[in-house]
Amino acid sequence: MKRKSGPITKNMIFMMVIYSILGMAYAGVSLTLETQTIKMGESIILICTVHGIAKINPDVTRQFAKGSNGDLLCYNGHITQTSKYEEILSDGNKFGLMINNVTESDVNSIYQCRYRFSTVKQMIGINEMNFEYGPTANTTFIEFNNYDNTSFEIQINFTKIFPVPMCSAQMKNTELQFKNTSIMEERIFYKVSFILVYVDGDQCGTDLEIICKVGRSSHPIKTFKPFQECKCTIPLLILTICGVVLIGFILLVALLMVYKRRRKQKACTKSKNKSETTTDNADEEAFL
Repeated sequence: MKRKSGPITKNMIFMMVIYSILGMAYAGVSLTLETQTIKMGESIILICTVHGIAKINPDVTRQFAKGSNGDLLCYNGHITQTSKYEEILSDGNKFGLMINNVTESDVNSIYQCRYRFSTVKQMIGINEMNFEYGPTANTTFIEFNNYDNTSFEIQINFTKIFPVPMCSAQMKNTELQFKNTSIMEERIFYKVSFILVYVDGDQCGTDLEIICKVGRSSHPIKTFKPFQECKCTIPLLILTICGVVLIGFILLVALLMVYKRRRKQKACTKSKNKSETTTDNADEEAFL
């Protein structure tokens, strides 16, 4: 027998509307990392987006959790660790979680976002595009070997860094590239060594600046002079000044000598003329 279907009543329509509001008003949620670059000791923000609605309902259940067991971090604005986490509410269809003082345990972990009955899990992992750990005084070691006035060698060892950096040395108008000698992974970081060998000419007194690019950031490592002792200890400017003074002194002495010689010649000429005049007067008197 063919079963007849009854007419659609107002109650059925009402129930359909209710189910639509509860389950079909939004298509679900998504969880993303808003922070572009993760840095240890700083903060990151996770954003939970509720699709299909224009604005978050503050009376509806919303929460953040962490790990495969779903350890609760935030529930309807109530924070489990107030110094570590903060909830962020917006006027739109998003709400977020700020994680302060990021450590190794905060990354490469699963985070969970829930709004009403919809839940999403997302691994917040690190890669060379979103995570940086730069060099510090405690993780950077430099060894400098000065062979002579024409060559030197520099070794750099980073015990904790991410991602693998690119290092160079600036000297006058020359840029020298370090070569990588070893890379070791330790947890989420790298242990890296570099070397630079320079054997091309005299660089006496030249400043050398080492810079390493880690991810998007450039870090000055050290600035020093590769050659502290130079063959020529007198600066060129002092030599030039001494030369000019010496030439001036020689010219002055020469002028004085010429002046004295001319003065002596004039004195002799006057004496000779006076002597000749006296002789002529004597001859005239004798004649008379």
